[in-house]
Amino acid sequence: MDGYESKRNDSESGQPVSGHTQPIPRRGMSPTAMVLLGMFAVAAVVLLLIGLTVVVVQRSGESLTPSPVLVSAGTVVLATTTAAPTVPATAARTPLVTSAITATSTVTSAQITQGGYVEVYGTGTLGLRLRLGPGLNYATNKIFDEGTRLKVAGGPERTDDIDWWRLESPTGAIGWAAREFLRPVSSLEKN
Repeated sequence: MDGYESKRNDSESGQPVSGHTQPIPRRGMSPTAMVLLGMFAVAAVVLLLIGLTVVVVQRSGESLTPSPVLVSAGTVVLATTTAAPTVPATAARTPLVTSAITATSTVTSAQITQGGYVEVYGTGTLGLRLRLGPGLNYATNKIFDEGTRLKVAGGPERTDDIDWWRLESPTGAIGWAAREFLRPVSSLEKN
């Protein structure tokens, strides 16, 4: 009878009487309990998604800060590394170019050698990423400001169509950096 059981009672004695019925709700989960259960389920799903995102970002080994990427000789594009990089449909029509650099003959003709010194060059305010290995898939170890001087400890190694040099800072930080953002200098001391 519409989700209710019928029970007949005498109003004075409480004994069953024929002809009069009162609805009694069936037993089950209360609406409050159902709302709480639903909220718990939503919270569990949100926490699971956050946890998966953290795992994916940690496994990628990349930070989520922008870094300069050399697209073609002379042009620097600001690229943000994410766990799952995507290219917007409008990228081909409207590239995100933050600054342009013109390579000069003194930068391209100078030689970097092991045991020599280099200066961070052409990164603007973004700085140079010192990576744990020679390639874009390696995590960033440290970021050096424009003009910082470093000692060349090894290299070059070509990965991802980029020449990588192993560098050491005066404070002992060691890692790999892209050739495009280095310029040879004579010493660690600035003139």
